[in-house]
Amino acid sequence: MPSPWRILSEDGAPSSDALDDIRILDLSGVGAFVSMVLSDFGADVIRVAAAKGALSKPKMTSGSRFDPSSAADPERSAAFNALHRNQRSVALNLHHPEGQAVLQRLATDADVVLESFRPGVTARLGADYETLAAINPRLVYCSLSGYGQTGPYRNMPGHDLNYIALGGLLGVTRRPGAPPTMPINVGADFAGGGLYAALAIMIALHARKATGRGQYIDMAMSDGVLSLLTAAFIGYFADGEEIMPGEYFLNGGAPWYEAYECGDGRFVTLGCIEPHFFRGLCEALGLETFIDHQYDESVYPEMRESISAILRLQLPRHCHSEEEQGSNHARQYLVSAGHSMFTFHVISCRYCHAARHGRASSVFTRYRAPAAATHAAGARAESMAARN
Repeated sequence: MPSPWRILSEDGAPSSDALDDIRILDLSGVGAFVSMVLSDFGADVIRVAAAKGALSKPKMTSGSRFDPSSAADPERSAAFNALHRNQRSVALNLHHPEGQAVLQRLATDADVVLESFRPGVTARLGADYETLAAINPRLVYCSLSGYGQTGPYRNMPGHDLNYIALGGLLGVTRRPGAPPTMPINVGADFAGGGLYAALAIMIALHARKATGRGQYIDMAMSDGVLSLLTAAFIGYFADGEEIMPGEYFLNGGAPWYEAYECGDGRFVTLGCIEPHFFRGLCEALGLETFIDHQYDESVYPEMRESISAILRLQLPRHCHSEEEQGSNHARQYLVSAGHSMFTFHVISCRYCHAARHGRASSVFTRYRAPAAATHAAGARAESMAARN
């Protein structure tokens, strides 16, 4: 199967990367994922980093803990390369006029500038949209921030956790009476911010074909999080029904869409929304009395306890290995289910292995990590899996 980011010639053979005519200047820290996605599809990304001594305090950027120049273990540089793969870089002191002049020369033939400074900072660095667009009117300029360039929160500092709280995601993922669960920084940094910024940039580049001019993009991660919850808020806009913790069918309110603990302390997830999947679940677990009561909330406590008791006692000896999951018996038993896996399980699972080796996916296949680091990571994963 051809790589999904390749443009095909008339005979069907790959001819070029889809974005190989696009050059991006990335001045951001939190925007590393944006550049990674676009560089995976062929964009020429030049990461503009701060020159040593240009900052008054150390600046943490994506993957900086594994910076190859300072890491005690060079093999860990693979983690740094993950977000900065397929990219070039240059170090500039933008507080100095000469550094600003270099950046402005780079902007003359760039297509995109990506930055994540506080509002107003780029103007002091000679790197704001007005300055660079005067040099290159075709420039698409994306400012990625937590709360946007205008409004009462524009100057407030924050991180992913703050943005998903304000955007509403954190409130709908907790259990009744429990504090919010702390997720990793995916909801805002990567989804509500990174993917939305990449989409906005592509839309602006497409519009440039018609107008001949670039444009300014104000991408607020909190706005992106709120947008991601559009479907979840349909009920509220329709009839005022608010999604409460553990009461909506997709956040713990239904026993057939839930994570259950097994006898060995690990968890399995059930997602049997469709009636035929729910019927199969009931038949496989011997709970046929519930088949006609999927949406009867009065029996949910009993249904939940029945499912929990069976999975807690029986599941570990049926399907906690990848091989057994693939058997017909396990497939019938779990119906529409999957394990809740830790990182080392995800790395070695069959689904992700297929994604890395030929199945149509742009997530893994362009990551050219050093072989030694890849082998070391695999060895660590196998060691951790053996202990668990």
